[in-house]
Amino acid sequence: MRFNPLRYLLIVSLACPAFSWASTEFAWQVPVLHESDSGMLRLELDPDISTHLHRLDGTDWEIVDSTGRSMPAVRLSPQHLTEQRTQQRELSFQQRLLERPEEQDDGPLTLDLESSSARLVIRTPRATPRPDDPPMVFQALLAGPLHREDNSEYWLQLDFEAGQVLSLDCRLQDADDDGPADQRVALTQRGDTRPRQYQSRTRLLQSAEGWHLSCFGKEPPSELRLVNAILEQQQRIDHRRRKAARPVAVTMDEDGSATHFNLAGPLLLETVRLDITETRQISQLRVQSRQDLNQSWRDRGHLTLDTLSQNHPAELTLTSGVRDRYWRLLADPPLPEPPAVTLNAVVDEIGFVPQGRPPWTLLIGGRHPGTTKLSEPLLADLIARQGPAWHWPKVRLGEIEEAAGPAVLEPPADPIPWERYLLWSVLVLGSLIVIRLGWGLLRSA
Repeated sequence: MRFNPLRYLLIVSLACPAFSWASTEFAWQVPVLHESDSGMLRLELDPDISTHLHRLDGTDWEIVDSTGRSMPAVRLSPQHLTEQRTQQRELSFQQRLLERPEEQDDGPLTLDLESSSARLVIRTPRATPRPDDPPMVFQALLAGPLHREDNSEYWLQLDFEAGQVLSLDCRLQDADDDGPADQRVALTQRGDTRPRQYQSRTRLLQSAEGWHLSCFGKEPPSELRLVNAILEQQQRIDHRRRKAARPVAVTMDEDGSATHFNLAGPLLLETVRLDITETRQISQLRVQSRQDLNQSWRDRGHLTLDTLSQNHPAELTLTSGVRDRYWRLLADPPLPEPPAVTLNAVVDEIGFVPQGRPPWTLLIGGRHPGTTKLSEPLLADLIARQGPAWHWPKVRLGEIEEAAGPAVLEPPADPIPWERYLLWSVLVLGSLIVIRLGWGLLRSA
């Protein structure tokens, strides 16, 4: 059989890619204990499961059906699980148009509100105007007891009618505050109707039982009156669950100036809580973290650990959550003992399309990210069709079981340099071809 170099090159080039391909393997698996006909499902990655994730970004997970086929899935962001609610209610009010300066001495406005359980009397404050203020030409007293709720913003909307174009400096203040009003209220004309329509929207930054509106101008506006006063509450409801988590280990440097603790997985931390048993101790702590040992430390905030008063334990709220594994606390002055560290983590949620044949299985822990992720446009389309993500049915998970085992998390051995071998094979074969051609020419000569 004659030696054919072209045939050898073809065999080597086809064999090399087959050796470089590798499939994604996961160390553990968790059965999904639910079967549903719903279009979309979601499951929680609580801290017990998140600690089994290997990658720093926590993307080494995948959902498969009974045949091993991957399901389209995505880790839901805070925006997908946050509900916006808006509530409005009308407020009672009294108003007065001051057409002459002496009308300011007619006495305060009074609102007398009665209900079956209480009676509320609100009067305009006896505020001293600033020396450079023009005359007050309009004032109103609004009543609507405001008791602030968490994760809520409050806005006051005022609707006016006037017989002329307005050029007023309007301000809002707590009716119980006798100081000068400092919160500006901007009036914006709406359309070009008669009488002229004006509206203002002002964010309320504090609680109050009533508000006093005062408007200043060079001349009293004709036919100015307050038509509506509406209090709007904009509430953000986060449907994600929180769960306490503890670090893997807490160690302290010999001089007590730095305390280190690590996390077993890429948990999304929201608060860090510290406490110490040593009495009569006060120290300023600088909280830092990093995702990888090769990265530099990043500041996350400061807190004071004080056992001299009733202010301990100390708690730091992290802005928008942090998914770092390595943390340290720099103490000034140094601490006599490591503090007790308690962490509050946000429980991640995954939304997935239950395709294929149930039962489904959650695979976790791998060196490579999972496949078949839902794109953002497709997810937005599913939300429009299936409703908000917090309404999707939530499935339960079983016990964590071993799949391919922890061995798949070990760094692979150095790969065989097939490209280098191929290159040397081409060079050697090319040299043999040149030598054979030269030998043929030499024999023919």
